[in-house]
Amino acid sequence: MINTQNPPYDSKNTALKQSLTLPLSTAQRGQWIAQKLSSKNAAFNIAEYIEIQGALNVDCFTDAIQQLIKEAECIRTRIVEKDDQLMQIIDEADDNYFCVFDVSSTNNPHQTAMQWMKDDMQQPLTQPNDRLWLSALIKISEQHYYWYHRCHHVALDGFGGNLLTKRLTDIYQAKLTNHNEEENPFGSLKALIESEYEYKSSKRYKKDRQYWLGNLINLPETTSLSQRITPSDQKQLRKNVHLSQALTNTLSTLAQHVGASLPQTLIALVAAYFYRVTGADDLVFAMPVTARTNRLQRSIPGNDGQCRTNSPTFNHRDNTGTAHQTSV
Repeated sequence: MINTQNPPYDSKNTALKQSLTLPLSTAQRGQWIAQKLSSKNAAFNIAEYIEIQGALNVDCFTDAIQQLIKEAECIRTRIVEKDDQLMQIIDEADDNYFCVFDVSSTNNPHQTAMQWMKDDMQQPLTQPNDRLWLSALIKISEQHYYWYHRCHHVALDGFGGNLLTKRLTDIYQAKLTNHNEEENPFGSLKALIESEYEYKSSKRYKKDRQYWLGNLINLPETTSLSQRITPSDQKQLRKNVHLSQALTNTLSTLAQHVGASLPQTLIALVAAYFYRVTGADDLVFAMPVTARTNRLQRSIPGNDGQCRTNSPTFNHRDNTGTAHQTSV
């Protein structure tokens, strides 16, 4: 038996049964070490909330969440350190990951819920037995709810988060309509770890490594729009902007004209903006992309941070009219 720290929400502390111990992937190890070096930093916490308007069967939703927790191993993952070794343990116990609470009687239910979610997301997860995934169903009014879930990036990436959301929807609809839901579609974290070892033993890995070493050997100096560096353990600065329908249509038309998706077009526009504002002739942009190259990897919610693909490039011209190609 493994004793854990007090679980969230002041729930009953249940001893966890160890199920499976796995090594960390390269990406996981790097993220966890970075987290330990900045123990007050919550930058590795990722979260989302989904607004639910209309009738909601809370009992069915709770049952669906409990089934999701059983199916997705990443939810029940903890990081442990023993004898200078990092490991991830997938626990059998599936309680204390989810709660339901009601803020509908507060003066401003939306603001109360938003503040609770913000406070939770700003809590660093640095202790070996911290529960890395957390979820809540928050009642705003009789037919208005927020479903929130947060996870440390070491256990889950954005692609995996979408898998969890879609699966929860499918389970809930099946339970609501008294239909049998499909069998668990998720692959195992063990398979995800094994896929990295297979890749690193392959000829493709050597080829990819040579590609990146060749392209990143002479990087330009870092370009920034900021005149100062803010410590990374400070609270996030965020501003929401809603684009008008007219501007959205214009961007969509531009994307179709150049044969790109809307996200690709927005990334290119950001690159063009940096070029025009800074005047830098050579710009290199780092951005997260999915490395899930096969069906198995795309079926496993977790953290798959392997880099297997070649780098896209941007072309721009300086004031002399000379064309430049920039790796991104």
